Amino acid sequence: MGFSGSFVLARSAPGGIGWVGEPLTATTYADSWTSASYDGEDAFWDRDRTLRRLVEETQSPALVGLCLDSDFLGVVGVSPDGATWNGVVYRDAAEEYREEGLEEEYDEVVPSFAPPDTAVAGALVWASHAGGLADEDALRRILTTSEWVQPADAFWEELVNALGVPAG
Repeated sequence: MGFSGSFVLARSAPGGIGWVGEPLTATTYADSWTSASYDGEDAFWDRDRTLRRLVEETQSPALVGLCLDSDFLGVVGVSPDGATWNGVVYRDAAEEYREEGLEEEYDEVVPSFAPPDTAVAGALVWASHAGGLADEDALRRILTTSEWVQPADAFWEELVNALGVPAG
């Protein structure tokens, strides 16, 4: 079994996002950015509340991610002006989880994610609000990955870097 859980990226010290939960891992980047992974999916399932609170508290963009059994990585980001974007690594797997959730009438169902070109465009806008210099080619490679090359959760750090979040 692979990793099932959620991710959060926010401009905050690790303790500042402690209300999200106890992180499995936390990485601090320059300019007060923190990336954290969590054992549960609550940060993603409650993404509207999570993102709204992160943006209100930090006055900066925030990003949440969902990974189920390392099969796909879905992300949703929001900026202080309310602009949102979403995207997914391994779209086919995410769609299979979505279909299963709808068929089985799960309480939480994997959302539909934007097509790759729309996701890349949204990620570039998000990155500009975050003050980073995004790598469009890397974003396009990550958000269009369909052939399995590594566990989906391994793309989280690559995505954070591609969004231009400055290394610590």
